[in-house]
Amino acid sequence: MDIRTRYGLGVAILGLGNLLVGVAQLLTGGELTLSIGLQFALGAILGVMGVAIVNNADSVDPEDTSPRMLTAVGWAGIVFGAGMIGWSAIVIVNAVL
Repeated sequence: MDIRTRYGLGVAILGLGNLLVGVAQLLTGGELTLSIGLQFALGAILGVMGVAIVNNADSVDPEDTSPRMLTAVGWAGIVFGAGMIGWSAIVIVNAVL
């Protein structure tokens, strides 16, 4: 997988994780409405940016950004986003049951 594509995928997964954390917070009612709104907004922005980068990986110029930085951000986004998705799934299932 290309470094830039992995970067976009990491940003998109992190955005999805933020959206699901917002849903989990909304269902449990444990957070302020502003906090939930910020989770949704951040998730939407990251998700749209990530999908745009995956669809056009050439839009990220590797000469402007270090390939190591793109790799680190891509993997961090994938790992943390997957963790947020997993945590949100557990919270949502417990809130529904």
